[in-house]
Amino acid sequence: MIEIFSIKTITKVLKKSLVITCALLIPFVSISQMKSQYWSKFKNEIYFGAGATSYLGDLGGGIESGNNGLGDLNIQATNVALSFGFRSKLTQMVTFRMDLALGYASGADSLTENIGRANRNLSFRTTFFSVSPLIEVYVIPESFGRGASPFSLYLASGLRLMYFDPKAEYDGTWYSLRPLGTEGQLATSGSTTYSQFTVGLPFVVGFKLALPSKGGKSGAYTIGFEASSTWLMTDYFDDVSTTYSNPESIRQTSGDIAVILSDRRLSASQGSGAGIRGNPSRNDWLGMLQITVGKQLYTKSRRRKSSSRSSYF
Repeated sequence: MIEIFSIKTITKVLKKSLVITCALLIPFVSISQMKSQYWSKFKNEIYFGAGATSYLGDLGGGIESGNNGLGDLNIQATNVALSFGFRSKLTQMVTFRMDLALGYASGADSLTENIGRANRNLSFRTTFFSVSPLIEVYVIPESFGRGASPFSLYLASGLRLMYFDPKAEYDGTWYSLRPLGTEGQLATSGSTTYSQFTVGLPFVVGFKLALPSKGGKSGAYTIGFEASSTWLMTDYFDDVSTTYSNPESIRQTSGDIAVILSDRRLSASQGSGAGIRGNPSRNDWLGMLQITVGKQLYTKSRRRKSSSRSSYF
């Protein structure tokens, strides 16, 4: 009888313990589920960015050889860019992004210690405009709600659709180089020069820091830092790619200014029409470092508002 009573008592205690445990766990499970799905409430974001640009190509560079890596960057040729974009999360880890950018890039042989390229004495600057559909994959995903981690880290890639217009300065005036056919592209009747539109393959790494707003809502605003390097599907971002061309042919099609801007060598070779002007085996690169400021947009649920939202924040 004592043994039976003990079993009944133990059973009752276990049932009560189970009820109490469930009562304690349900709120935590509900909050956990809410947090895991709450990214969809802030799936959209607009942002502005500003920062520096750098160029790797045929002009300028390091002392050894051009277009090889970070050692070929000329800090003196750093320029600026502005961007505006829109993000929309596909999942908590994957985001689609559309980025618009306006910026400047430049390069000059006067900035290198390489004797051959310094003697070539060419330079350029360009304004560029790009439209970039990108996919971001979050290594450290964004979190939302009270107590959420404010830090996120992502990698991104996609396409960069770009317009550019390389120019060079002579006697105080800047001339667009493409219409001049500086490498003899227009010397043959009916021929055309390179396109001012190109496609780039960007490689992006960035992080964001979410700032809390009133009521403890984390992630309403973000501050981020992003670095990107874009391989361009053109070697004419700087108007330089192949060899020198016959100056008389250039003069006939484009005039004296085109002849001057096509060959600015400091040696006796100037005007000969012979020699290597660029390296067509390597396309140009564009790098950007940007600071971004974003605003995450709250998306209202189609369902009736739940009272749990106010308790979550």
